[in-house]
Amino acid sequence: MKNLEKTSLLSLSIATALGLSGCNIELSLDEQGKISSKGIDTLKSSTGVISKEGNKIVVNGVTYDTSDAVVISDGDYSNESQLKDGMLVTVSGTATPDGFGNASLIQHENEVEGSVFDENIASNGVGSLNVVGQTVHVDNSTVFESYDDSDSGVESIDAGDVVEVSGHSSAEGEIWATRVEVKNSEYNSGDELELKGNISNLNGMTFSIGNQQINAENAVLDHEFMSKLQNQQFVEVSSYQGFDSNGVLLADKIELLGSGYKEVRYTNDDQEVEIRGVITDILDTNEIEVDGALVTLANNIPNIQNLLSTGNLVEVEGYVDQNGNFIATEIEVESYKYMSSDNDRDDDKYRDGDDDSNDDNYRDSVDDSNDDNYRDSDDDSNDDNYRDNVDDSDDDSNDNNYRDSDDDSNGDNYRDSDDDDEDEDDRD
Repeated sequence: MKNLEKTSLLSLSIATALGLSGCNIELSLDEQGKISSKGIDTLKSSTGVISKEGNKIVVNGVTYDTSDAVVISDGDYSNESQLKDGMLVTVSGTATPDGFGNASLIQHENEVEGSVFDENIASNGVGSLNVVGQTVHVDNSTVFESYDDSDSGVESIDAGDVVEVSGHSSAEGEIWATRVEVKNSEYNSGDELELKGNISNLNGMTFSIGNQQINAENAVLDHEFMSKLQNQQFVEVSSYQGFDSNGVLLADKIELLGSGYKEVRYTNDDQEVEIRGVITDILDTNEIEVDGALVTLANNIPNIQNLLSTGNLVEVEGYVDQNGNFIATEIEVESYKYMSSDNDRDDDKYRDGDDDSNDDNYRDSVDDSNDDNYRDSDDDSNDDNYRDNVDDSDDDSNDNNYRDSDDDSNGDNYRDSDDDDEDEDDRD
């Protein structure tokens, strides 16, 4: 990342609110005006993948006009023309209920840039890459671009290629790529290598990010924010020296981006915040990680961890509280959504206390027409498929599948309390 010289600087409070304090970005008065004129106190921040429509971008279903937006990419000022399909970005701006908005600030960061050590991608474009010790998952939804027009897709990537990867990251060495761009067929000495993640296995000035060992003895630390290296610091490592003879990356600069978790980008504590990303860990009854960022489930959302899995793509909406914690009030997992306290027709995917027409998929205390799929205390017309304590009105031919106290036509297949030598011939 580069420090940018401007004649007039944004105040620290505004820079902090914009989440830019760790990016060494300094906005001019004119640029501050662009943001302020759009009403920074009413901005919504939304993190998701770009699809482009002319001079507009679509992020999480909202089409944003970007003509007056401040664009920051990998710590440098950029412009709308450099935004490309598949990039994972955070857009701050206004949005209307009908899906249109105006972007005032757009931030983008690659997760890793460097050499492909190994590739394991099938002909259908599904597989993984090892990029500077980071495992990069790709599939046929990953947007691909290459300097070489003969490359047809991610399956064309070879070991030794230099790539830029944008996508969802665990911060622990695993990335689900939304975009991969091949920059060159080989690494040239002096080219920048870059990766982000949590420090682990710290030993003096040597540590790891993912499976990549890094030597920071000669690195310049971001002293404004970090006085020394520590395990679980979320950092960005830049290198122009490349690798030593043992494959250790020689760091030139290390910047602190967070501590323990990736930071959620937002514009103001009081604004709506939205993240579309991958669940990278399930922590506690009310905490999950999405793209390496800590998400606390609000009290109105019950324990749903048993229905979530790492790798699920989710869309989380909520707010950032006064302590900087991201509080989720709504979660959408792929094609279904859960919001607690409502009587939602899709709510049947979770155990709850409301009566939904499809609620039969889980045990509950209400009487649903299909509730017979699980043992319960209500009397359903098909309840005979499971043992229960009620006397069903349909004392029927299928009831014999389980021991019970009634006498049915095939009751001879199981012990019961009636004494009928030819029980199989009588229905009683």
